[in-house]
Amino acid sequence: MGQRGRRSGFSLLELVVAVSILAILALGFVALISSSQQFSSMTQERATAQAAVRAYVEAMRGKSLQQVFSDTTTPADYLGTATLGNPKVKPIGEVWKGYDETGATALYHSGTKGLPTTTSSVSFIITSSRLGFPIDLNADGTTLGVNSTGSGLVVLPAYVKLSWASLLVGSRQQKTTLVTTPNAFLDAYVCFGQP
Repeated sequence: MGQRGRRSGFSLLELVVAVSILAILALGFVALISSSQQFSSMTQERATAQAAVRAYVEAMRGKSLQQVFSDTTTPADYLGTATLGNPKVKPIGEVWKGYDETGATALYHSGTKGLPTTTSSVSFIITSSRLGFPIDLNADGTTLGVNSTGSGLVVLPAYVKLSWASLLVGSRQQKTTLVTTPNAFLDAYVCFGQP
């Protein structure tokens, strides 16, 4: 009696192990693609916000300081036709213009594209330190004045912010429900004029 010949090929166990390994690799690849797409979308949102803030700053740099002081537009007005985050929630643009040389108060503008901007005088102490206050805004040699009209300015520090309702930021529960309030923002500290 001779030995039976061994069959060549794979056993059922080897096949199950190979398919399991391939399935795990495929799931990892799908997760990587999904994560990559989300990162790409987040990058696109930030690029859109940066373009709007940059367009606002450049538009203000082309104006006199008196015009910048009295201008009530915000970065939201410079979005053009671009959508940012949830298209049902308009992005909010905000601008703080420091007119008090001590940095205590600022002229504040807030608005969304196509709606009137609100303007008020607000406390500015926390943010003003990041802009280098106290600052001699009108070059009179002191840093104690308040220039509420914007006349005679040689420098105008500002804090610019654009907020939007991102569908890509937050917890899984927030992503499954429609985001209706801003949860992402981009900001910039700017100094108009010559310090």
